[in-house]
Amino acid sequence: MKKFEKSSADVISIFSRITSKIDCERKKMFGYPVLFLNGNMFLGAFANKMFFRLRKERHTYWKDRNNAIKDFEPISGRKMKEYLEIECEERNIGLIEEMKTESEEYVRTLEIKK
Repeated sequence: MKKFEKSSADVISIFSRITSKIDCERKKMFGYPVLFLNGNMFLGAFANKMFFRLRKERHTYWKDRNNAIKDFEPISGRKMKEYLEIECEERNIGLIEEMKTESEEYVRTLEIKK
């Protein structure tokens, strides 16, 4: 398995600031912080990006809004369905906030996983 790039201090800082008020379970996957609601992963950091679980029918909307939003593919050739990613940078904070809200709302509608 290839070694994953670590998130920078800036990415971790933005991630922490953006997610600090979400009441959820916090874990690490592959060394990156990720958030779960009702057992469903919905948001996380990965290298220099943040990823979000969104309704499939909303993917085109998001990708059309900004060409920095792409399918989340942590391993080349292996897209994670329902997930999109965006560079975790200050210039994208507005989009990140919107995607975070939509992701959290969506995952709250999913079946609880144990």
